[in-house]
Amino acid sequence: MEKMKVPKSLHELMGKETTKFEFMYILGFAIASTLVIAWIARTELDVLIIWKAIFMIILMIDIFGGVIANLSYGTNEHYSQSNKRRIIFISIHVQPLLMMLISGGHNIPFVIIWIFAVVSAFLINAIRENPAQRVIGLSLSIVGLFMVSQFANELPFYIIAMLSMYIIKVVFSFPVNHYRKAV
Repeated sequence: MEKMKVPKSLHELMGKETTKFEFMYILGFAIASTLVIAWIARTELDVLIIWKAIFMIILMIDIFGGVIANLSYGTNEHYSQSNKRRIIFISIHVQPLLMMLISGGHNIPFVIIWIFAVVSAFLINAIRENPAQRVIGLSLSIVGLFMVSQFANELPFYIIAMLSMYIIKVVFSFPVNHYRKAV
């Protein structure tokens, strides 16, 4: 596949180099999955004032695109080169707290999911050279998804979808070194 240089402004999202296919696929997935979830949840989103709905849609694009981007070779490689970058990346992923502020109420589920995801990501990042890292990352992701499902009766569908993808993005897609050389 033909490689392309990623503009410097997008290095934190896609790494320094990717393929044209991956770049277009990640962008397409982020937009398409956001449109699908927004369509399914349109009555839930309609109750939000316009700026809140727009903000939620921007968060969806970020989270849904990030799930796939973090699995790409370019992003994995970019963050593999710097522990400081990985720590900053994990630390700035406060999307559940932003969702909590925008949606109002139901604070506990957002805080629980955020704390679980960040602690799990730091743990998985700390064992980056351990051959069991992928297995541990996936199992913690599954636990996180079970946790999100416990709030399905309290939160709107689009929030459940966003929190589920957030768990996958922050607990599995990002901290696991998916291209680690075999031991």
